[in-house]
Amino acid sequence: MASGGVIARAAFAAGALAMTGAANADEWSPYVNPRFGAAAEIPAKGFTADPPPENGDGQRWTSDEDGGTIAVYGAYQVLADDFEGYRSFALESARESGVKITYERRGQGWFVYSGLDGDTIVYERVEEACGGDAIVAIRFDYPKSAKRRWDKIVKHGAETLEARPSEACR
Repeated sequence: MASGGVIARAAFAAGALAMTGAANADEWSPYVNPRFGAAAEIPAKGFTADPPPENGDGQRWTSDEDGGTIAVYGAYQVLADDFEGYRSFALESARESGVKITYERRGQGWFVYSGLDGDTIVYERVEEACGGDAIVAIRFDYPKSAKRRWDKIVKHGAETLEARPSEACR
């Protein structure tokens, strides 16, 4: 017969496992956008795909649990002279739309920012594609109250974003 301590530890472990969300590799689903080559892994469960846009520039998923969203998309980079200019444009656009940017990083051919839009956390990673003619991105919008759940989702999704060969690069 199991002691109360063993049962309590097993119950705690089961609860902790349930709280981890999509943490295991088999719980991720690859997505590749053929038009722009935006590729990333998103949770395989707990999200519903929205109808894709008619222009085929990406896909968005909505969390069944808290209404947060993940968007993976690409676009032609026509809004600035170069990628650095696009970064400036994207950050200014986010600020103008009400996002209070609290985190920003950049490197060669990529940038990321995060911030708050009221009670919503916004996190977006953007990478240069097609030799600068396009961008690919992943964006997360989710309730501040669900930050702990979303931390793993955001980390994994952002780490897996990449620009693959696409129709836009031909």
